[in-house]
Amino acid sequence: MLGAPERGHSRENVIAMIPLKIFSRIAPSAAACAFILMFAGCDMLPGSTPPPQQTIYVPVEAPAPQTANRTLLGAWRTTFKNGPTNVVVTNDERLRGANYIASAVDSSTNVPSGATVFKGSPDPNVPNLVVGRQMCPSAGYLTVRTVDATLTVNVDGSLTEDLKHAGECPGFPITWTRTASSGAK
Repeated sequence: MLGAPERGHSRENVIAMIPLKIFSRIAPSAAACAFILMFAGCDMLPGSTPPPQQTIYVPVEAPAPQTANRTLLGAWRTTFKNGPTNVVVTNDERLRGANYIASAVDSSTNVPSGATVFKGSPDPNVPNLVVGRQMCPSAGYLTVRTVDATLTVNVDGSLTEDLKHAGECPGFPITWTRTASSGAK
């Protein structure tokens, strides 16, 4: 304590050494605390809470409801003006969702086999309607123009194709009747 100075030390030296003795007792524990805080970070402090985890939302496209206008894939027989024609309806894989392409299977005087006769997609608001474009070829398939058209799915499962502007292409409205199915009915 502060009693008599140790041998060889004067009273002034002893008073000057007191902070050193106190520091030498405190320093190791203070250094240890500083070391722990420096390497542990703030997460280890008592009373601290970890930062909130961020929720990552990944958009997922919901499957389309199975309505009448989403069941057109397969083989159909149509009543074009040149007589019945077989067509096959497929889905355009390059586009997302239902994007129908109807291609002629039979050749006729106006439409060669394999030619696209209709392209369309289901109407999002009307469950039995497909909106698209009908190919309207000239005699001999010399020129082809496209006109706005709709396919209506009837109660009996047949389709009625009608043009948006009547008379743009002769022979409409026409009826489609299913001959076979490729997956959907």
